[in-house]
Amino acid sequence: MPKNTPLIDPTQIDPSFDEWMASGSKSRVNKVLTDIGNPKLLGISGYLENVVKYWIRLEIANEYIDANPSWMSKDGQYIIEQEKNTKSLAKLRETLPKELFEKKLVVGSAAQLWAMGKWKHQIERLFLASGNFYDCVDMETLMCSNAQLMTEIYYRLTDDNITFRKALETSPDLEYYSFVKREVGTVSNVISSALSRLKSRDQQITKPINVGEQYVIINLISYNSASLGEELTNKLVNRQLESWVDLISANIIKMLARESFEKTSSH
Repeated sequence: MPKNTPLIDPTQIDPSFDEWMASGSKSRVNKVLTDIGNPKLLGISGYLENVVKYWIRLEIANEYIDANPSWMSKDGQYIIEQEKNTKSLAKLRETLPKELFEKKLVVGSAAQLWAMGKWKHQIERLFLASGNFYDCVDMETLMCSNAQLMTEIYYRLTDDNITFRKALETSPDLEYYSFVKREVGTVSNVISSALSRLKSRDQQITKPINVGEQYVIINLISYNSASLGEELTNKLVNRQLESWVDLISANIIKMLARESFEKTSSH
């Protein structure tokens, strides 16, 4: 399962596009048309999608802050104090008014908390939908494009009990990699399947696996199934937020296209 795959279809959870666009102190349909400015320029420059996605996150962050003023005065101010002198933000700090700059520093956290309030009751469903994605492994691998060599290496590892690092010394064509707490969902489907099979076996070393033009041998050192705690809850909710923002932004861009591009082309 790729990391950007929605855990739950965002069309099946609240708020829907129509519901969210109609909410707020005034219709967001009018607000987005005002705030986005010049969709034609943003579209032709390639920035429209990113700007719309940030606008959505800013809107939900403001919604959370307006509903939770005590958060902004405590946790929000703590975030600002921690982040305001970050070197990578120096240009923005010089360009933006103080109020806007400080708002930018809390957008990510406030948007995450908005999402937590909307979907925390769905957390068990999100966890089940994630499958083994967030399981973590410690492993070492040997890689080479020579299938025959990898077969020979495999039998030396399993029959002669040499270590992976010792095997590395036998040929300059071998490449060695070590991974600690690597999420299963971040490796290829072929390797993920192999890891799932290995975790229930006494033998923790795979036969050579064909991955593209390479062959890989894996030594599974440890396999730790994910447990639903605070850290994983945040990851799951944030992943659902990303897919929801993708859905809302796609619909907004269609709307902006109708309002801006189609009107222009009809003249």
